[in-house]
Amino acid sequence: MNIIFASTAYIEPGRVATGLPNYLRHISHSLAKMGHDVTIVYSANYNQIRNENGVEVIAVHVPRLTADDELETSRVRGVADAYYINRKIEEMMRDRLFDIIQFSSLEGIGRLYRKDVPAVMRLSSYHKTYFASGITICAELRDARAEEERKAARGMDGVFAPCQITAQAFSMDTGIDVDIIESPFENDVQEMDKTVYEERISGRKYFLFFGTLYAEKGILIIAKTLHDFLGKHEDYYFVAAGDVTNIGGIGADKILLDGAGEFAERVIILPALPHKCLYPVIEGAEFVVLPSLMDNLPNACIEAMYFGKIVIGTDGASFEQLIDDEKNGFLCGIGDAVSLLNKMEKVATLDAITKKRMEKLAHQRITKLDSEKVAQNLIEYYKDIIANKGNNKAYREEADQAYKSAEKFINDRLNEIKKAYMEEADKRFLQSRVLLRWVDILRKGSDYKGFFSKREYKSIVIYGVYDIGKMLIEDLINNGLNVVYAIDRIHRNTCVKIYTPDSELPDADVMVVTPISSFQEIKSSLSRRFKGSIVSLEDVLFDE
Repeated sequence: MNIIFASTAYIEPGRVATGLPNYLRHISHSLAKMGHDVTIVYSANYNQIRNENGVEVIAVHVPRLTADDELETSRVRGVADAYYINRKIEEMMRDRLFDIIQFSSLEGIGRLYRKDVPAVMRLSSYHKTYFASGITICAELRDARAEEERKAARGMDGVFAPCQITAQAFSMDTGIDVDIIESPFENDVQEMDKTVYEERISGRKYFLFFGTLYAEKGILIIAKTLHDFLGKHEDYYFVAAGDVTNIGGIGADKILLDGAGEFAERVIILPALPHKCLYPVIEGAEFVVLPSLMDNLPNACIEAMYFGKIVIGTDGASFEQLIDDEKNGFLCGIGDAVSLLNKMEKVATLDAITKKRMEKLAHQRITKLDSEKVAQNLIEYYKDIIANKGNNKAYREEADQAYKSAEKFINDRLNEIKKAYMEEADKRFLQSRVLLRWVDILRKGSDYKGFFSKREYKSIVIYGVYDIGKMLIEDLINNGLNVVYAIDRIHRNTCVKIYTPDSELPDADVMVVTPISSFQEIKSSLSRRFKGSIVSLEDVLFDE
């Protein structure tokens, strides 16, 4: 078969992968091994074509347009994602014949699909149920995204989900039959990297959470258990690995530390780790806690059980599809800290024989999710869809009108789009120049740290804690310089305290701004509130 996967995201080289990108990697690589022609088309900040183990990966540059509020910005970006992805697909169809297209449900990108090649949609999530709490995403935005997902489903020849919970909720709201095809798993790590494990947690007895630290993953519930559990079990540590988000304006890492109280020194927060570094951390854990408020057959549970770990998940949030309570894992109540704590106590006091038996059964459950087995199931599903494809002419006409409306909308904002392209190009050029300069300094054996000593800057602040900012912080600290804190709009996981730009900023000798394309704007906005010099990273690296 010649197959297209259309998505809002895929694995970026050098980045830590999340659920949807991981799914696409596993299923596409397995299909390619079976001899199928597979292409992934996804929205990105750049245009690129690359090949991964026989899979053609096409990144489509979608302008990151913004509006006056979060809801309108989401709508605008959703329209842009759907338009540019479908435009690329139609361009590809002019030269090649495809058998089927699989859309991700996110952003409802399939709603602008108007061609006759059979199309299916996988429910990567269903916003109405996944974000029902309204904590991470406000109800208005959640409902708007769910509506786009429902619109996209109307034009599909088939819809499937990895779990019963998502399928039932979506089917009830749309009247569409939703099939179940569980997510595949394959351990494709060739060589483990135990550096993080050995440096941070080796020799400690610990239980683990891993994944993005936000409310729907149960962070608030975990926090409520830490003081009691760590107080009773003095030999245990708690480890959380993943990107940190704000919950109610407070960093999730701080919520966990505060929850542990006087036992906070036994809470270890790790950044999001690539699988080669994460897997040794999973292997070393006594057990894993994943008390999601709602989930969609999560990769974290699958990965933990693959390594024979006892997982405590939530009953009614899709974990029951993987976990048979008290046989290959444990199930607690949704949002119930007392129930979670009780299950943690049960795991901690298991005898060795029972624990080993449960761990073996956990691993056996995941063998049913072997990537090649799931890929074969998917092919059989595709064949059935193709054989029974109906004439969806009415919806194709509706999608055609929606596509043309989106095209007009995009064209009406052409100047803003051009500006977005130009700004992005400018940023990438400036970042490339900085990185090339940095590499050249290292190549020549030079040292840019003299910039600080010459000016007697002894306390340093870094503005912007993304890729370059993180590297700068680590490099300065490793070379004995004093980075006192960092500034970023997002609470990213780093080794220094982070303030937001609108916070009251402590004094320091110098602030180094890493997003150099916005240096003047940042300097102007902070110069009255920051007592110290404000310089660009360019100033540091190009100092003569």
